[in-house]
Amino acid sequence: MRDRDEPASPREAVQDIVHEYIRALRGLGLAPNRGVTFRNDCPPGGPPDLMGWMFDDHHADGAWHRWLLLEDGDVWHEATHVAAGSGAGVIPEYEWLQRPTEALDRLLRRSLASARLGGRACMTDDERSARRPFLVGDRRRGPEAYGGSDRRRHD
Repeated sequence: MRDRDEPASPREAVQDIVHEYIRALRGLGLAPNRGVTFRNDCPPGGPPDLMGWMFDDHHADGAWHRWLLLEDGDVWHEATHVAAGSGAGVIPEYEWLQRPTEALDRLLRRSLASARLGGRACMTDDERSARRPFLVGDRRRGPEAYGGSDRRRHD
């Protein structure tokens, strides 16, 4: 039998981790830093569907990760990796995270340490220069589709 506090699925485990992390950031006085939209037709200067927590994570090997954490615990992940072989270019990846990963765990630990020391917690600061909310994929598609509406606001 499953413990009441134990997540029922890997996706719920991600959501639990994110909820705990966001509570910690809010406790340190930080707020979401990026407007988010789920629709392609959002005009420049248009209002976001909701606000999220965005982080850029650059690695020495040339890999780049962007993480967007939402208040409901979902995580959008974008990454580019340098492909093996000469001239192969970069390989982009886009996904809603379905299970905890070591890369997310490392980012959240580093981010929280930065925030506790008075830093920016590895959050991006591109909201000031962004002309539109950040566009993410529709959570209603995928192996474990989100059951709700993606056109919602969280104030």
